[in-house]
Amino acid sequence: MRKRTNDLPFNHDAETVVLGSAMISNDALYKIMSALEETDFYEGKHQLIYRAILSLNTKRIDVEIYTVTEELLLMNVLDDIGGVDYLKECSDKVVAISSIEFYINIVKDNSNLRNLLKTIRDINSDYLNTQIDSIEDFIKDSEQRIKDATKNNRVSSFKSIETVANEAVLQIYNQKNSGDGFTTGITSGFTNVNKFTNGFQRGEVTIVGARTSVGKTSLALNMAYKAARSGTTVAIFELEMTAESLAKRMIAMASNVSLNKIMTGNLSDIDKVKVNHAGSEIISLPIFIDDGANSLIDIETKCRQLIEKYPELGLVVVDHMSIVKVVGGKKSDSRVDEMRKISQGLHALAKDLDIAILAVAQLNRDSVKGEVKRPKMVDIKESGAIEQDADVILLLYDPLYENNKIKKKTNLPEDVRHIEVIVAKQRNGNTGIADLLFYKQFCRFDVPSDEWQREIAAMRNESE
Repeated sequence: MRKRTNDLPFNHDAETVVLGSAMISNDALYKIMSALEETDFYEGKHQLIYRAILSLNTKRIDVEIYTVTEELLLMNVLDDIGGVDYLKECSDKVVAISSIEFYINIVKDNSNLRNLLKTIRDINSDYLNTQIDSIEDFIKDSEQRIKDATKNNRVSSFKSIETVANEAVLQIYNQKNSGDGFTTGITSGFTNVNKFTNGFQRGEVTIVGARTSVGKTSLALNMAYKAARSGTTVAIFELEMTAESLAKRMIAMASNVSLNKIMTGNLSDIDKVKVNHAGSEIISLPIFIDDGANSLIDIETKCRQLIEKYPELGLVVVDHMSIVKVVGGKKSDSRVDEMRKISQGLHALAKDLDIAILAVAQLNRDSVKGEVKRPKMVDIKESGAIEQDADVILLLYDPLYENNKIKKKTNLPEDVRHIEVIVAKQRNGNTGIADLLFYKQFCRFDVPSDEWQREIAAMRNESE
């Protein structure tokens, strides 16, 4: 039969079976309440019956035909739903309580489809009746609205400890270890950082935060480069500089030719050989750079598009969070609220696509005031939700920059900086400090020798 333009999908029989089951079985009732809302029912009288059922449950009154009848009388709508005869008709439709999940899914699927069709109609209405200043923003906002409307809201079921434990054991045996004895996820490329983090884990968000000019973008780029060299497909969303500028920094890092020479083109013959060799290696790496994204919707949409082409996508770098915008939906009252949405959005994206996300964050400028100069999680700009949502938080600290007395004992060359990577939060492991050397002119980080790390750790303990 041909559908009419205004028809919306629903299944009358499934709705009546669900309501009838709720009135004759407590087991069915609990399954129904955990999966369906009042608006999942299409017919108005079914919504009223379900409202009465929910009200009875809230009052801790048994749900039966008699009690539902009384509740509908209190609501003054018994006649509107067809009286007690219609309630009995619903219960008579029930054949087997064991099939209740089948009927619940029919009701839910039709509800989801109605939401999708309504959203499409709303988008079409907006197109016809409102002025569109930016087609690109309109498309992105429409994609987000459709995504929200088509979320699968079926409630997941419990898993027994036997099932969960078996899955965990299989995960443990199947984990790929990088060979450093620590990394079970995607390597950061730095063994002493991996020691705390176990690498970047899929489904998790890692934050790297620092003050301006300490090297947070360079560290994120180093980690992305090293992860790609290990075989991981990497996406980089660069919101501060062009893709070409980012690539030049990566070439400087890989070639040991200073960024200044690369930017100016003032290269010796040896430098040219190094740059060509580094460029050839970088070209072969599974790295994708996007310098056009400026909103959370951009990042989500492009990640989904990329993973369709490259399902092995493992690490996504966002540089940096403070520049990401929130497009669509109700306008936020404050930047803190926007950062909450961005933080929660990135976390949901990591779990949904089963990828690791590394996001760069800015520290407040006054984060070094006072006697204790090492940064803390609360120093992250517009922190709040970032602290709560992040699985791992890395804070960078430059003792030389902060005039710490350790600087007098490191005996480092002028162009090399000692950077402390403070693992301030690790949801599934230990916190602590990993020491790295930052060769700023090459945009490169390296792990110091074990002996040097022991000496620095001893000096740090003395200074504290």
